[in-house]
Amino acid sequence: MDSKTRKQHLRAQASSGLTVIEYCTHHNLNRLTFYKWRSEINRKTEYKKTAAINLSRPLFKEVTIPAYHAQTEYRITAAADSSITLTIPSGFDTDEIRTLLRVVTGNGARC
Repeated sequence: MDSKTRKQHLRAQASSGLTVIEYCTHHNLNRLTFYKWRSEINRKTEYKKTAAINLSRPLFKEVTIPAYHAQTEYRITAAADSSITLTIPSGFDTDEIRTLLRVVTGNGARC
C-alpha cells in the first residue's frame, strides 16, 4: 500500500470515531500494521517539528557592551554543573541579557 493511501486511512480512522481495532476490522486492515503506519508518521512529524525549532534558533547574536564600565557587575551561573558563568557589567541592556541567555542556554524559553 502506498504512503498516500496509508495517510488517508490514518486520517479517516482519526475522524471516524471508531477505535483502531474497529476501523481495521471494517476495512480489512491488520491493526499492528496500522499502528506501525501511525508510529512512522508521528516520528516523521516530530522530526520535522524538531528540525523547524532548531532552525528558528539564532546561531549567533552579537552583543554590544556599553563603552562605560561601572564598578558593579553581575555573575550568572547557568546549570547545576556550573559549566556556564556570565559576568555582566551594570547598565547592560536587559533585552540583550535575555537574548544572550537564550543563546547560551540553547532554548527559546522566555527569560
